[in-house]
Amino acid sequence: MSGTDSDPRINQIRRGGRVVAAPLVAIAVGPGAAWRAGLSQVMVAAAAIAVASVAGRSPGHLLVAASLAGTVVWVAYAAAPDHAALNWPRRWSWGSGILVVVAAGPWLVYAGASAAHGTAGETTYNLGHWPIQAALGVAIIGVAALAATLPSGWVVPAWCAGTCAVWLGVVAVTYP
Repeated sequence: MSGTDSDPRINQIRRGGRVVAAPLVAIAVGPGAAWRAGLSQVMVAAAAIAVASVAGRSPGHLLVAASLAGTVVWVAYAAAPDHAALNWPRRWSWGSGILVVVAAGPWLVYAGASAAHGTAGETTYNLGHWPIQAALGVAIIGVAALAATLPSGWVVPAWCAGTCAVWLGVVAVTYP
């Protein structure tokens, strides 16, 4: 690792990969409703990192996104060779969907501001922290949208999106 650990906001947010950790636990528990939602959520996080990598001009983060996506594909095909477990009915929750659309504006502003920093500042394994911060904003929108489709096991993405948003708010208020 390199860089300084002087900004407590960055230190608090980067710990644990909160958008990815809970669904990986759900996947580890085994096939079921939460397993399918967990696979979808990790894929949403991979897509968010890829978008932030491009927006933040940090091609190294594409490897992180590809690794997450590859993990999802490998687990999905290894655990469900007939692919039937990967398809499940979804329905749209209008209340949650409207909330996602309204919240998307501020989160996209946050993601854009984070991506504007590019790779400046702290790094871990030669990857800048700001593109991951941008990915967090995009992932919160994507994971909340996933939860709004009410797939089986939708509680996992709903809790993850909610706790990430609240935690980022607490950190932002505590360390303005």
